[in-house]
This record gives sequence, structure tokens and C-alpha cells, in this order.
Amino acid sequence: SDVDLQLWSEDPTEYVRKSFDIMEDFYSPRTAACSFLYTISKLRAKSTLGPFLAFLEGVLGSYNAAQLGTPEHVELAKRKDGALLAIGNMKDKFFSSVEFKMNLKTVLELHVKPEFDSPYPFLRLRACWLYGQIVSTEELFNALPIPGEAPKPGEVFAIENFLSALEGLVRCLSDAELPVRVQAGIDVRHFLECEKLLSFVRPAVPHLLERLFSLIDEVDSTDVISTVETIVIRFCDDVTPHSAELCRKLVDAFTRAAGTSEEEEEACLAAIQCLQAIDTIIQSVGQYAPTMRAEAFAQIEQILFPVFDEMFEESKMEFFEESVEILNLLLYYGYDSGKINISPRMWSLFPKLYTSFLDWAIDYADKLRAPIDNYIAFGTASFFTLGEASMTYCEMALRMIERIWSSEFSDDDAEHGAKMMESVILHARPSRAIDAHIPRIGMSIINRIRTSEIGKLRGCLSSNLAALMYYNPELSLSVFSEDLNCVSDVFNYWLSSLKHFTRIHDKKLSSLGLSSILFMPADKLPESLRRPVTYANVMKTVINLLSGMDEQRKARNEEFDKEVIAKAYRESQQRNKSDDADIDDDEDVGSALDDEFLGQRGLAGLAGLADDMDEEEDEGDFLSPIDSVNENQFFVSAIQSVPQDILAEVEKLLEETESNYIRQQIAASQQQIAAAASQSTS
Repeated sequence: SDVDLQLWSEDPTEYVRKSFDIMEDFYSPRTAACSFLYTISKLRAKSTLGPFLAFLEGVLGSYNAAQLGTPEHVELAKRKDGALLAIGNMKDKFFSSVEFKMNLKTVLELHVKPEFDSPYPFLRLRACWLYGQIVSTEELFNALPIPGEAPKPGEVFAIENFLSALEGLVRCLSDAELPVRVQAGIDVRHFLECEKLLSFVRPAVPHLLERLFSLIDEVDSTDVISTVETIVIRFCDDVTPHSAELCRKLVDAFTRAAGTSEEEEEACLAAIQCLQAIDTIIQSVGQYAPTMRAEAFAQIEQILFPVFDEMFEESKMEFFEESVEILNLLLYYGYDSGKINISPRMWSLFPKLYTSFLDWAIDYADKLRAPIDNYIAFGTASFFTLGEASMTYCEMALRMIERIWSSEFSDDDAEHGAKMMESVILHARPSRAIDAHIPRIGMSIINRIRTSEIGKLRGCLSSNLAALMYYNPELSLSVFSEDLNCVSDVFNYWLSSLKHFTRIHDKKLSSLGLSSILFMPADKLPESLRRPVTYANVMKTVINLLSGMDEQRKARNEEFDKEVIAKAYRESQQRNKSDDADIDDDEDVGSALDDEFLGQRGLAGLAGLADDMDEEEDEGDFLSPIDSVNENQFFVSAIQSVPQDILAEVEKLLEETESNYIRQQIAASQQQIAAAASQSTS
């Protein structure tokens, strides 16, 4: 309309903002008309679609027949813009039949593609928009032939049709008019998302990034930043070498957008989109080998530090969650090799994290747990020995946990504290770094147990008890027995929780904690635990845990094997079926696999892969110090440390199956030790 053209001429930035402001759509007659067209094309297609398409054809024909430069041509150009808008909103109908697809192909070639070089900027914009709409349609994928192959029935479009349109879009990225450049930057994303066009886009990636970053400097648009993020995802290998420069541009854009007033919602969303794009880049770089990515992450860390340095200000709360996730990824991918120490610059953020958590970010406990765990895992020595203002990082973490465990927070919040506590205890074990804190930790766990309800928190706190026993059973039992006088309550709570454990990690930790008690000299045990029946009950419980883990792994291995074979069977059936085979797409081919078929296949080669899958699924998205511990060998070593006179009494209390299990584990452990010794000597 004339009003639109006036705004475009006087304030193109405001025109762009209004064009993509969803609130404007509520009052726009253009949006209402498009909605009406879409509805009527669905409900009254037979009676309305043909006449309306004929009307659109007349509008497009009139524009072509008019003389350029005349007032009539200008008015017809506006009408053509409306016609192309209508076609874009009815695009789904154009894919409903071969005839309509052929009509659409003609329209695109004769009436849309030439407008990439139109003398009217609004038609150049509309050409970009319409091609974006068409390429984003799922049906187009089936209407395009596979590159290099002859078209099949229904594939009426040619790859070349859209390659020339892509060239037009790329040209429009350098258009003299800002709204045209923005529209081209947004709609080129749809070409990136079409698999059949992807290989043809790759050569243009460097130029695309250059133009897109120029656009980001001009306007805060979440859609333009989404295009950058899509390029990173689709062309990971091409973009990763430029990751530092990409992050620098995105940080500049974030700083600019985040510095605007709180009322400018679009700028705030653009700032968040910048952080999400940085997140994507870091994950892409993280796929490289540790030695290759170290240098890249050192540069990225330096570039991102200004963002981190300000993220703990309450005024930047709306960006806190995304910033914490980026911090977590940098720690995980940048230092997971263990060969590089976490930089002092990154450690300087920990006190700020601690302060903001206690001050205003308490509701983000679930988001902070992952980066704190990475600080502990990849900077263990520094975490327990260094700090700020006479407070170690470990002390800060413990205070955060105690805050989460206070009465003002729910069990769901306290669960995150329990998982942080487990990480602290397990990583401290090799150096006995928290001996001085054990009384305090034990009291905190007991106090939270007394106020917790039955649920996930119960299992997490039980795992904390197991971790304490595994860390230092003598010191932990001394605290529970002498300081807190609750050793019986501890074991009753712990052992009654075992039946609720579903993860192998939790069962394994409890087996290690219970086995650790067997290592203790009898005279160091509390009086109530020195009896042979207590030793027997501990062994029985550990045996149940170990055998349960064995069965769980075996069941998951078998399930994984069946899934692998079922997938292979389906693929072979699809390759071998004839073109005229009558197969129901919804048929579960895997159900055709019977025990006889499974029994004929060799499954041994899949066992290792299945176990890896089991561990990854079972342990969750974190690494634990107990991952490398063989729980069976640890149990055997614990039994062998029990004095013979006590062991003789204990054996009388065990079932024959339990005694046999122990003998089998001892024999298996001896074989593994012998095999390892033989391999090392050879």
C-alpha cells in the first residue's frame, strides 16, 4: 500500500520491524485477507480455486503487458505484489495435483524469478519471500528429482529452476534496499533446509556468511540469526575453521541487542538467538579431536569472556540460562581431555556464579549443576585447593548445596543439590580432599533425609550415603555413629531405598559403598556392625546388586541386538521387495522376527556396542569417577580383606547360591588379573 511504501522510504528499519512483528498481524487487513484465502481454498477448493487462479493470472498478465515507467505500471506492480502474496499463502494447494504443480512452475519461471531484478524494490522482496515459501513446503521435496537422476513421475520441477532462484536470492543480499536484504537473508535459510539443494549451496557459504553478518550489524533480527545458525548446523565442516570469527560477530551483535531498552522485545529475542547460535557453533567445534579443537576453544573463550563476565548481573537475567549453557559447553569440550588445565579466566567466573546463585539465581539450580560438575571433573585439583577470599571453590559449592537443601526449597530442587554433592564426594576420594568437611556433609545429608518425601530425592540422598562410604568408610561411620548417633537409621534408610533404584550407576555406587565397609578392620567398625550377621547381610545385598546389574545389562543387550537385527531385516526387505509388492507402510516388520531367526544370527559381535549404549543411556549425560571401577573386582578385593575367622562364620550364614556366586567372582577376578599381567609382559 502507499502507507507501506512511505514507511519504507522514510524509515526502512521500522518497516522491517513492523513486517516481522507478530502483533501487527492482529490488526493487519492483509493478514486477514490471506487467512480468508487459505481457509476458503481448503473448504471450497473446487468452486473457488479455479476462478481465483484465473483472476491471479489476469493480474500477472496485465502487469507484463503494461509499459514500464507509467503510473499504470506502478499500480499494477502493487497488484502483482498482492497476487504473489496470495499464491504464497495458498502454496499447499499448488502441490495437490500435477496440473497445479505445472501451473506453479510456470508462474515461478515467468512471473516470479524475473522480479529478483525488478525495478520495484517491493517486488524484489516479494520474489525472495515467495521462493522461501515454496522451498519451505514439504511437498517440494517429493516434486524435485534427486540431483543427477532422471525425474520420476510427479517430479515436475527441475533442480536448475531453484538454483537460478538461489542466485537471485544471493544477489538480493547485496541489494541497495535494507528490507530486501533482510528478506533475502531470512528466506535463503529455506534453501539450506532442503536436502536436495544442499550440495549446491555449499560454494556460496562464505559469501552468505559475509552478507549475513553485514545484515546483523544493520538490524536486530532473530530470523537472520536463525539463518546463520542453520548454516552452522548444515555446513559444520565448512564453518568450523571460521568459528572464532563467527563467535566474534555474534558477540558484537549480542552486545548491541542486549544493550537496548527492556521494552524492545525483538532486540531481546535477537540477543538470545545470538547466544543460541554461539551454542551451536561450540557444539560443532566440539566434534573435532581434542588436540585440534584446543586452539579454537582458547580463541572462543577469550572472545566470549565479556559475555560471561556480565551474565551474573541480575539486569541480564533474561540471558542467564543461555549463557550458562554456553559456559557448560566450553568447559565440557574445552577441557575434557584432561591435558589442559581450566584457565584462571574461567575459574574467575566461579565466585560470581556462587554469589549470583545465593543472591538472585537460586531458581536456576538445575541449569548450574552441569557447569559446576564440569568445573569439578576437569579442574579437580584446583576445585579443592584454590578459591577466592579465603574460601575454596569446594566450600562455595557446599554452601550452594546447603542452600538448596534448606526448608524453603522443594524436593525437586533438593535433588539437584544431591547430585552436586555426589560429584563433590566422588571426585574428592583419590586425594581425600574433603576429610575436614565429612562431619558437616554427613549432618547436611541426615537433616535433608528427615524432611524429604518418598521420591527421586530419596534415591539421590541414598546415593550420597553410598558415596560417603566409598569415599572413607571409617570416617563416615565415625560421624554417623559417634557424632550423630544414627548409624542404624542410616543403614535402614539406605538399604530400604535400593529396591527403588533403576539406574546401573546408582546400584553400582551402592555396591562400592557397601563393599568399602568390608575393607575396614573389625575393631574400627561401630559395635552394631561387628557381628558376622552384619557382614553376611552386607555381602548378600552386594550380591543382589551385582547380579541385578548383570541381568539388567544382559536384558538391554538382548533388546539392543533385536533392534539392530530388526532394522537390518527391514532394510533388506525394502531392498528386495518388488515394485508391485503390496506392503502396508504401517506394518511392523520387526514383529516378523521370531526366535528362530534371532537364534540363527551371531550376536557376539554386538555385545560390546550394546554395553556401551547401555552405559551411556543408564548413566545419563555426565561422566562419573566410578565409571572406570570394576565393581565385581572391588567386591572380591573387599571379601579377601575380611579376616578368615569372620569369613568362616559369615559363610555359614550365606545361601549356597550366594557362596557359589562369590567363588565365581573370585575365579573370574583371578583370570582377569592373570590376563592383564600376561598382556602387559607381552
